[in-house]
Amino acid sequence: VLAKITSIEMKDSSNFSIVVKILQVEEDPAYPSIATVGSTYNLMPQFILDEKKMLADDPRNLKLKSLVSKKTGDTVRVSITKTMNGWFIQEIIH
Repeated sequence: VLAKITSIEMKDSSNFSIVVKILQVEEDPAYPSIATVGSTYNLMPQFILDEKKMLADDPRNLKLKSLVSKKTGDTVRVSITKTMNGWFIQEIIH
């Protein structure tokens, strides 16, 4: 999705959430989107953990952490998913 950041709640670089308004949805026929244009979602990063349940040294995690440097009004292109625990950012798409 392409989304505009409306707020960021940050405790530290690995404990944060962003509230976004969806501007555009890109669907894959194999994975239809349930996110809708114009809707607002609270998104949390879906970090990759290592076998000790610590943040893995992974390029995807570094990109997810870079979201804390964004500002209200910035746009981001991200892959998101919904679970029973809420909405998560799987990865940043450039």
